[in-house]
Amino acid sequence: MYPLTCYAGYALPLKAGKWEICQISAAIEDVDVDAKLTLIDDQDLTDTSIFGRILPDAETYKTPFIELKSNGAGYGELSENFHEPIKLRKGLSIVACDNLKPGKIFVYYR
Repeated sequence: MYPLTCYAGYALPLKAGKWEICQISAAIEDVDVDAKLTLIDDQDLTDTSIFGRILPDAETYKTPFIELKSNGAGYGELSENFHEPIKLRKGLSIVACDNLKPGKIFVYYR
């Protein structure tokens, strides 16, 4: 299992292509405030796309890949571990990313 990275090797959760996602984790900026992370399998990515997109509005996209939420209860991480990897068709894009530390969102694939 490896985190998705850019060409320079830095963690980057936006990627085009067919992947099997095993785990997602994100560090929360302020533990007393609600946090949210919504990722989608972006059907609008083309075969020439290198990276996914950061999309402004969650209302437009009907089927999120995963939506993780925290209720501000003092826990510093959002995470989900899938027992069976989830396959993506086109690529991973972010729709909502509230109260999360920049650069601390990790998507692990195999």
